Parts: sequence; C-alpha cells; structure tokens
Amino acid sequence: MGNDVRALKTAIMQRLIHLLAHPRHLPEIYVDKECRSIDFEADRLGRPVSDLKKADVIITCNTDHLLHEDPSLSSEENKTVITLSYRDFIRHKNITAGSFFWQKGRPNIIINENYLKKHKIRIPESYEKFVE
Repeated sequence: MGNDVRALKTAIMQRLIHLLAHPRHLPEIYVDKECRSIDFEADRLGRPVSDLKKADVIITCNTDHLLHEDPSLSSEENKTVITLSYRDFIRHKNITAGSFFWQKGRPNIIINENYLKKHKIRIPESYEKFVE
C-alpha cells in the first residue's frame, strides 16, 4: 500500500509541474529541506538541485523559510513554487503557483488562478475545478 501512495503522490506532482511550469526540458527541482514528510520520488519529477537559485520548480511546505533564505524569490518570474501546505498556499498566494496536500487520507490540489492569469497558462478543462 505504501508504494502505491508514493506512486500516486509522484504522479500528481508530475502532472502539477507539467501544468504549471510548462517545462520545455527536464525541470530542475529544488525540494525544501524543511519538508521532511515528503514521500514521493523527487528524482522522477525532474533533475534535483541543491541550489534554490538554479531551480525551475521549488517544492516547499514553508515559503517563509525560503523567503528568509532568498528574499528575491518573491519577485522571481521564472520560478514555479508549489507548496505542500494549504495554510502556506493561502499565506503566500502572491508567490505560489499551487498546492498539493493530503487531507483526511485524500489528495487535494489547488491551482492559483492569479498565477495562471499572470503567466497566461491555459489548463485542461478537467483541472478547472482545482482553480482557486
């Protein structure tokens, strides 16, 4: 059962990255060290990088921590930030592209409507129900 959940989490993150980052190449992924509860195969999402500045996609559960680490993140246009916390998403809607989190044993996805408009991203109709 554990491997099935891990594979599902990985598949959902892959899809979110594809929808929100529109990578033309294998994206460079930075996973925040504070997210210890991550249980997906990060290496299947893209090329892992340890330098926040080199990343195309940033996965975090604490955007405040990242902003402390790199204050310029709030003005970065070419970074796609996906948070693993609903509270973090709400608190940092101006930065985050979306959120993926588990609630009551089920996966939840939120896609930031303002991010879509700002970056002129069109998503499939089947994902419109996740836009907030």
